[in-house]
Amino acid sequence: MILKIMLESGKSFEAPFSLIKKDRRIELARYIKNNVVETKRGGWYEKWANSVLKDANRTLRRMHRIYRTDRISRMTKICNINVRRISRNKRIQKQKKRIKFRIQVPNSVKEALELDIKNKNNLWGDAIIKEMKALEKAKVFSFSSPNHKMGKDYQFFHPA
Repeated sequence: MILKIMLESGKSFEAPFSLIKKDRRIELARYIKNNVVETKRGGWYEKWANSVLKDANRTLRRMHRIYRTDRISRMTKICNINVRRISRNKRIQKQKKRIKFRIQVPNSVKEALELDIKNKNNLWGDAIIKEMKALEKAKVFSFSSPNHKMGKDYQFFHPA
């Protein structure tokens, strides 16, 4: 396939697809995606363009995750990447096990109770009960029946 290229100066020339593909693959892929290049949609060139753009997006997401950058100036302009957020559960699973004073610190109540079973003691369970009793004593919670309706002046708190 031969492409006719128009320069900013007004000059134009023809170049084979294979040469442009090596030098400017992302720009060429975006051009193919935005313009009808083949008589049939979903042909070889469109599949190639989809593959190139998918690889470029994947590479930028990896770079963002590894280097923790907010934006990668040149490549972001080319590809317009939206970085996917990781769910809270996956973040917790990826966290390293925290150990303080040779004791593993759990990330959740479930993990604390699993540690008690593993260590054949009830230290974390006792600590949770002690903390809950202290909160009840300080009257942090107000308990009501399941069908209780809140008053009109009640405002639900959304943590930021």
